[in-house]
This record gives sequence, C-alpha cells and structure tokens, in this order.
Amino acid sequence: MRNLILIIFLFLLIIGCGTTSKVSNQDLSFIYDRGAAYIHPSFVVYHTSDSSSTLFIKINTSELLYTKPPTKNNYFANLTFSYTLLNSYDSKTFIDSDTILYSDTIQGTKKDFIIKTIDIKAKFPGKYLLKITIKDENRKYDCQSFINIGKENHNERQFFLIKNKDNSILFQNYLAKNQEIKLEYFDKTKTSIYVKRFPHVYYITPLPYSAVNEKPVAVHADSSFSMQLLNGSTETITLQHAGYYHFQSDSSQTKGLTLYRFYNDFPSITTPEQMLSSLRYLATKQELDKINLQKDKKEAIDNFWLDIAGNPDRALELLKKYYTRIKEANEIFSTYMEGWKTDRGMIYVVYGPPNEVYKSSVSETWIYGTSGHLLSVKFDFSHDERTPFTDNNYVLDRSPGFKDNWYQMVLLWRR
Repeated sequence: MRNLILIIFLFLLIIGCGTTSKVSNQDLSFIYDRGAAYIHPSFVVYHTSDSSSTLFIKINTSELLYTKPPTKNNYFANLTFSYTLLNSYDSKTFIDSDTILYSDTIQGTKKDFIIKTIDIKAKFPGKYLLKITIKDENRKYDCQSFINIGKENHNERQFFLIKNKDNSILFQNYLAKNQEIKLEYFDKTKTSIYVKRFPHVYYITPLPYSAVNEKPVAVHADSSFSMQLLNGSTETITLQHAGYYHFQSDSSQTKGLTLYRFYNDFPSITTPEQMLSSLRYLATKQELDKINLQKDKKEAIDNFWLDIAGNPDRALELLKKYYTRIKEANEIFSTYMEGWKTDRGMIYVVYGPPNEVYKSSVSETWIYGTSGHLLSVKFDFSHDERTPFTDNNYVLDRSPGFKDNWYQMVLLWRR
C-alpha cells in the first residue's frame, strides 16, 4: 500500500512538472506599470535555426542592487533568470523551462548594461509565448515579461537580427536619423534581402466613444531596393527618410521585419510642434487652433498648462506627468505610428496604467477600478491582424458609453 501511494505521488509530480495556470487568467497589469518597477529589461528574440532560438536580454546596471559580500573585495549583482515556453496565453502546459543563475561584479569602471543570452528550444514551425522572470536576488525583487515568438515561416521578423555599426544588438525597432545598422538573416546561404519603404503615418486614432474605428494603415510602398547578404549579413545602412522599412527574405510574401524612422528625438517629446500635436486628448479644437496661431508656440503651450492648472507648481507637475506618459506610450505601444497615437496609447496617456490587465492570444482587457465594480471602466482591445508590419497593434472596441467617463478623466486633468 505504501509503495502504491509513492508511485501515485511520483506520477502526479511528473504530470505537474508540465502544467501551469493559464496566463490569460492572471492579472498582468504590472507589465504597464513602469513607475512601480525597479528593472526595465529589453528583449530580442533571434531564431538561429529551425530547432533553436536565442533570447537576448539587456538590463541597465543602474537598476540593480550591487552588494559587497563579507569575504569579497568587489561588489556583486546576483540575478536569477527563469523562463517558461508555452504555446499561448491560454495554455495549461508548458513546452520547456529553465532557470539560470548569473552574477555581475564591479571591477574598475561599472558598465552601463548587462547583456545576457539564453537558448530557447522553440521548434519550427510554431507560434509560442515566452514567460521570463528576472529576479534581483540582492534586492529580493523580481519582474515578469511576456514575449511572443513567431516561428511559422522563415520570413517572420525574428529570423532577422539587427545590429549597430559596432556589432551590438539593437534592442528597439525604431532608429535615429543617422543611425547605422546592419542585418543578419538566419539562413547563411541566402544572398539578398528585399526592402520596401512606406511613408510615415500621420493619422491619430479616434476617441474611445467615436463611431469610427482605427483607420487601416496604407499598404503601398513608395520605394524599394535590395541588400546583398554575405554569410548571412549585410553591410551597414542608414535609413535617412521618415517612414517605416519592411525587410523580407521573400518579396512575394507579406511577413518580414519592420523598422521605424520617426522624428529625431523619438520616443521623447522635444519640440513645440510635438507638444502641441499630443495635446489633442486634453485641449479643445479652438484651444489647439489658438495655440497654433501664436508666434511663440512654446510660450502658448506653457500658458495652456498654467490656465488649466491654476498655479505654476501644479502646471509643471501636470506637464511633466502628461509628457512622461506620452514618452512611455511611445516606448510600449508604437507600431507604424507613434505609440501615443494608438488605441492603447491614447487610453494609457489619459487614464494612466490600468489597475487590471488580462491578455489572450488575440485580445487585451484593461480595467480601471476593480473588476466587476459598477464604477469601474473596462476597455477591450482586439489584436489587429490587418498589417504585416507589426504584431503590437490592438484596436479598441469603441462605444458611445465611454463618452461621459472620458470627459470626467479629461476634467480631472483640467481642474
């Protein structure tokens, strides 16, 4: 009898090793609450073969706690990287998992960033979700991130790797005006890749109560060219013109890697014109037109904030809060247009980080307040499958019922 109980226990343990609770049932609001996080890692996934992929992780060392052990002369940061590979947000079983310990020490000059690589067993063809947990052991703090892995055909974006001129990994999908980059493609026998340039999108998403949904992106390239590959790598290139550039291994397909050229100081807001444009969520059309007619637009914008705030201190506080959210929206939600102009970016800027977030493979739900409470407001977003240029665009399910709540939030800014 005792042996039977032991066998049953071991069987349940083996079964349990491959199961987990659905990510879609978990509140993931922490992924958008940047102010509450100590660590803000950046990630890049590169498929090195049909059987393996590499996850590159970049962490700012200023966000880590370095301590000096009693028996050591140097200061150390101690990290634990844990990952779980799933089929989707709705999966109960995981495909692969691992935990890696890492220690970084200060010897002489402290480096700005840590770059860590982890091999992931994502097989071709397939579509996956990677859950990654990074723990600062010295601080006893951990953060979680979720990364979509697309490996359904060899033209997908993660079969490309973008590097700077000095061969360092590029961890964002937008470029400065004179930034020099080069591309690597996983298939070293490939001799060329194809590039299409699309004009910059100046469209701004409609308000939440509008009857008009987000406008589809234009799909007509205004120019194209090819780049030679030598051992899977191109020469350096500079993308001077604003717009977005779609890189493909097969020009007859739609999938590929897209890089964006917005304005020079993106994702920050630095010019009066940018400050004025992004005021559209709080200012009336008459107010925007009046500011636009002023010779000194920066002074006119400062006066706008002073008028709605009532005193210089609150005006400065509101201005800083608003444009910080614009910058964060650009960092999190940018697609073929700046992040603050997207549906999720619009809600984030005006309402702030949501109190609850639930994600599936095709949707997101944001809740402000408490789930199920009569005074809470819920925004549902659907993953936009219309464009091959991004997997980061979600369309809000608009409703006239949002109008009163929207104006209440705008009035809170303007009190």
